Amino acid sequence: MTGTRFCVVSGLLLLLGLAGSAYGELYPFEVIPAADSDPTDAAIGEAQLTLEVTESNGGVLFTFANSGPEPSVIRMAAFENDLLASIDSLIEPTGVDFEVDGNVANLPRGNSLSPPFAEAFTVSAVAPPPPNGVGPDETLGVLFDLEPGVSFANVISAIESGALRVGIHVIAFESGGSESFVAVPLPGSVLLGMLGMGAVGWWQRRRMA
Repeated sequence: MTGTRFCVVSGLLLLLGLAGSAYGELYPFEVIPAADSDPTDAAIGEAQLTLEVTESNGGVLFTFANSGPEPSVIRMAAFENDLLASIDSLIEPTGVDFEVDGNVANLPRGNSLSPPFAEAFTVSAVAPPPPNGVGPDETLGVLFDLEPGVSFANVISAIESGALRVGIHVIAFESGGSESFVAVPLPGSVLLGMLGMGAVGWWQRRRMA
């Protein structure tokens, strides 16, 4: 194995290790189907919206990211709960302004899921949502305290099994429409394939340079 190939493989293994350890778990979003869904808007949301779940200060930090570049704004986030005690704080970069809903809001289209989405906590962008929501190249962090005896591993297991779902409502697509999404576990084989394809592409470009 040449030195360059060794670096590619080592880098791939490092990425796989980081994806499930110190950097927490990363989840994509999947649209909640509806008769009036716009396939283009759904594809945009699934391509550029992610949720990272990390351990932080004895609690769990949920970080929502909109990588862009297509117009879209996360207006609200909703959490189911058996493990989360309360929202400790919101981490809001400049340009993002959210508040914890005193009265838990309904996730649009959440009732169409099976079982229906059961909101326990919701946070919403301060009106007006654009520009206060999470637009392209912006993030929002929601830090939760955990119930006594609950660990970070318990939360990840609940997300992976579907016992704890996280949803978002997204507006301001170029079409003028809106869509709702839920975070879904990404199988390790899919992650491996995505990272592997990236490494192969990098190696091919190096050979052609």
